[in-house]
Amino acid sequence: NKTKMVIRSDTHKAKGKVGFNEISFEDENGREEIYVHAEKDRNEKVNHNHTERIDNNWVQSVGHNKAIEVTNNHDEVIGGNMTLSVGPSGIGSIVNAAFTKLTAGISGVAKGLGLPALFNPGEGNMGLFVEKNKSETVGLVSADQIGVGRYFTVGQTFEVSSGSSIAFTAEEKLTESVGKIRLIEAGEEFTVSVGPVRISANAKGELYLDAPKIFINGSELVDVKSRKIKLN
Repeated sequence: NKTKMVIRSDTHKAKGKVGFNEISFEDENGREEIYVHAEKDRNEKVNHNHTERIDNNWVQSVGHNKAIEVTNNHDEVIGGNMTLSVGPSGIGSIVNAAFTKLTAGISGVAKGLGLPALFNPGEGNMGLFVEKNKSETVGLVSADQIGVGRYFTVGQTFEVSSGSSIAFTAEEKLTESVGKIRLIEAGEEFTVSVGPVRISANAKGELYLDAPKIFINGSELVDVKSRKIKLN
């Protein structure tokens, strides 16, 4: 071949199918390529800097496990969109299993990246899909700042627990809707306050209604029971 140079060595004393290590250079115009094949392991050791620049697409496919450990800082910037899928159902959505068995590698996959999609949400979007469980542990503080809205949809149970305090603030409106039972428990004191109106209850068994004006309207019945009723 006038446009290709191959450096190849076969596996020594191989039985059955003979493996090989290879570095090849294709110089045909429009098909230039450097191809590397390692029959078993490939290792790199760099004592100082390692840089890579890919002007078009980059695809990685790992058949088993992948680990990254960075002693100092790790920065990533995604100019378009990012999708992270965790779980076996996503396997094969980028690299078809047939490509992983090719001796020539998965170069054909890179050519298909970046093609226009039917649904294009624009740039700056991130999607996270976890098939089963997701856990997050933060040693000190976790803060979220959201420009427009945040929505939760939970199939069964939603719990919030705090070792000290929980605060909700709404500048205009806070709405709760409960289909069956709404239970509020306070160990020492419970207070509802609206302007000068105050309703409070405490663990001593005392209930206080404090307001400039109090109206009680029972369309059918008002039933008050006590050993003693004192009206001022």
